[in-house]
Amino acid sequence: MNKITIKKYFNFVIGTLMVAICFNLFFLSNNLAAFGISGLSIVADKAFGTEPFIFILVGNAILIVISYIFLGKDYTKKTILGGILFPIFIKL
Repeated sequence: MNKITIKKYFNFVIGTLMVAICFNLFFLSNNLAAFGISGLSIVADKAFGTEPFIFILVGNAILIVISYIFLGKDYTKKTILGGILFPIFIKL
């Protein structure tokens, strides 16, 4: 891996962490269901009492499988890291 690739991954991880922090501080604490799986996780939390990070992790896993089937291996490889890190950062 060269320096540029490492910097891209570092920036990606930091960006994912920042999005997770914003999710916890603004959306989850104010019950704002605004976007995608994350918004559905807030609705599921209020309706059924499920943990948002579990709902997001399972939802992302399903979407990654669908992505692999319809979009192929190359595109799916790029999304796996974010699909796993985001719910972990939400839990932390």
